[in-house]
Formats: sequence, C-alpha cells, structure tokens
Amino acid sequence: MVDGRGVTRKQKRTMWNLLEKFGMPDPDDPQTRPLLITEGSSDDKARAIVNNDYLSFAHKRLRRQKLPLVIFGHSLSDEDQHLVDALNVQPRRPIAVSMRPKTRLVNRRRQAEIRRGLASEDLFFYDATTHPLGEAALRIAP
Repeated sequence: MVDGRGVTRKQKRTMWNLLEKFGMPDPDDPQTRPLLITEGSSDDKARAIVNNDYLSFAHKRLRRQKLPLVIFGHSLSDEDQHLVDALNVQPRRPIAVSMRPKTRLVNRRRQAEIRRGLASEDLFFYDATTHPLGEAALRIAP
C-alpha cells in the first residue's frame, strides 16, 4: 500500500483478505491506496514503477532473476512491454505461462504471440485452470 505521504508499506493481516480490502479506507490514513498499476501505456507504467521504491526494487529483481519463473493470469500485452523487456534480460531463464483453455487454434495463435515477445529459450504453457487460483469459482463474470 502507499500511504498519504507516498510511503510504501506492507499491508497487515486482518480478518479480511486482500480482495475484500480494496475500496476499504484505512482509518489511520484515508489517503492510503493499493500499490497497483493497472492502466496506461507501457511507458506510463514504467514511469510509475520508477517513481515507487518498492515497485522499482521488484522490477530490478525481475530483470536480474535467473531462476525459473511462472506467469499466472497475465496477458503480456503491448501495455506490459516493460515487463516483457525485463523478462527478456535473462533469455536462459525458463518461463511457464498460464493460459485459459480456448480452441486449439486460438491457443496456438496466443502461444505464437507470446513466443514472439519473450526471448526465453525454454518457454512452456500450461492450463490456468489446473492451478487453484484458476478455479472457475474464483472467476468474476464480465
């Protein structure tokens, strides 16, 4: 979370889970907001990351990390080029990317798009519904 002064702080565990806390004001600091960047171009997001100490730290770690990585629930779209660029710094790092099952043709096209963007020598795809976070009961209807 980012408090009213712009300081990043860890969310303390309470009786509510993370999703339930969204939109719930902090009684000690009503200016507190989630540390989340969901909209804007890749350049906009990259600027926001640079301007936040925690996100900047995490982005640098992502660029340096050589261990295998699992990507779950992320489209890696044009708006996320800053993340793709960070992932591509370590092309020998194996990466597994989740995908929601579609038709064989749709899946293959999406896999080809991701392969064109990621420089990983070892790129794997897996069915997102096989992970507990991919369970149908957790999906929100559009």
